[in-house]
Amino acid sequence: MQFAEEKTNVTHQTIISPTNFCTRCVAVPTMKRQTGRKRAPAMSGALPKLMGTVLPRKTLPMRGAVLCESVGARLCTEDELDKNCAAGSGCGFDNALVWSSDPFTATGHFVACGKIGKCSEDEEVVPDGSSHEVRCCSNDEKPNYQQKNSQLNTVVPICPYSASKIGSNDICHSSKTYDEALEICVSDGARLCTANELLAGCSRGTGCGHDLDLIWSSDASDPTISSS
Repeated sequence: MQFAEEKTNVTHQTIISPTNFCTRCVAVPTMKRQTGRKRAPAMSGALPKLMGTVLPRKTLPMRGAVLCESVGARLCTEDELDKNCAAGSGCGFDNALVWSSDPFTATGHFVACGKIGKCSEDEEVVPDGSSHEVRCCSNDEKPNYQQKNSQLNTVVPICPYSASKIGSNDICHSSKTYDEALEICVSDGARLCTANELLAGCSRGTGCGHDLDLIWSSDASDPTISSS
């Protein structure tokens, strides 16, 4: 299953291992919720409670699907989430990753050096379960995030804001899986940097000694191969 973020600052991304994310459902035509109130087919709603039981904010993919089906609904598709069909339906999930019904499509993501030419390891697509460092990007200005000048202007004309010390406690994050890295950034209201943003040096010099490390990107393919 894939998940999507309904805020434009955090793009949808694909994961391949069981991970906890939030659940929103879309109503099936003519069906009713537990309250008996009819819901239009095009409407969706977050479900914080079911049959008197408080549900966890985050669920595994199959749990999310079962939750929706149990009230006569289904998980939203990736396309529906991308179009903000579930936005504003409550539970504070507009700033959280939400499960979609779409299947897994990727097995790994590209990692790039924190600073151009400073890493001893190869920049390449690696399995999502491997361990690498975390830097986050944001399209909007945020506290402790810096905006660098792009070193690859033809591909990335303007760098986003980037940070290595993330969250209210300014913590460095090392040796994280892709899923862990993604959740760290999303929890901070940001996103993983794209491969091209990292290759353009947009996150260089933001701290934690990660200029010498490979950093997780949001790309499932190697842009240096795709563009050749």
